Amino acid sequence: PPSPDPGPPAEPDPSPSAEIGVTPVSHALAPPPAEPSLPTEDHPMLEVRAPHESVHSWKDVLIHIAIIVVGLLIALGLDEAAEHFHHMRQVAETREALRQELDYNIKLFQQTTKDARWETAEYKNDMLVFEYLQQHPGTPQEKLPGILLWDHGDNRYRYAAWETAQQSGITALMPQDTVAQAATMVHDLHHAEDMAEEEYSASHEAEAYIYQDPDPSHLTPAEVTKEIELLRTVQMWHYRYVLALALIARRSPGFTGGPTSART
Repeated sequence: PPSPDPGPPAEPDPSPSAEIGVTPVSHALAPPPAEPSLPTEDHPMLEVRAPHESVHSWKDVLIHIAIIVVGLLIALGLDEAAEHFHHMRQVAETREALRQELDYNIKLFQQTTKDARWETAEYKNDMLVFEYLQQHPGTPQEKLPGILLWDHGDNRYRYAAWETAQQSGITALMPQDTVAQAATMVHDLHHAEDMAEEEYSASHEAEAYIYQDPDPSHLTPAEVTKEIELLRTVQMWHYRYVLALALIARRSPGFTGGPTSART
């Protein structure tokens, strides 16, 4: 079959690149380089969609507020309930401590009342001895109408539970009539202690002679007169002490056996 017509021969390229076998380069402008793309996160972005429901009404808003308010009230109520039970426990513990302290003070009061009666007789005996020596100077001790005695009891009451209750503010949570009664009792006990302290101080001054010579028959008439004056001061403070004990017995329930006005 006849070969296809190859057409007219191609004209030689007169450019120098054609002569040295270099591939021709297009002179058209190159497209600008593409901007680097930002790295994308693995998780999808949050989509904000329009709510499916309509805008809340005032009724729904009020219901929502009411739920919040009720929740707050419940939380406050639980907190107040916990604080209330805590205060109840503190009051119960304080009451028990005060009860134990009261029991101790009542027993001590009964003992100090017995001691006060003994001291009353003791001072009368001592006055009788010194008055006899005043009338009969130099009488030997074995012939005196009695033996001089200077014994004293202990009347240190306890207040630790009461002071702790006051300092911690627990007394504000207790019935105020009970608190007032306890305050009166503590005041009267302190007053009795003060009177006893004055009595003991005067008594120690009156018996100071025994540290030089315990035999009262060796006292001079002037010294005997001084002892009588000192002993009268002791009896005065003792009388005030007995009155303080009687006041406790009259105003504080449970403090039985105290001195009465007749016994005083």
